[in-house]
Amino acid sequence: MPSDYGWGAHTALAGVHTVPGDHFAIVRPPHIENTTRLLTQLLSPAAGARPRAAAAGARLDSGNARS
Repeated sequence: MPSDYGWGAHTALAGVHTVPGDHFAIVRPPHIENTTRLLTQLLSPAAGARPRAAAAGARLDSGNARS
């Protein structure tokens, strides 16, 4: 399995970010706060989102770890 779980083949902005909780729990308290914080950071203009360099295999990753 690719480190981006295959999403890099479908989008130029692929990244893997680890948040606490499972697939369903990340959108429920108490984990929604962490999910919201990460998405807010990633979607803010200051985040400077840029396309992934396919040839270089660059990976966008915040380095966030599970809490």
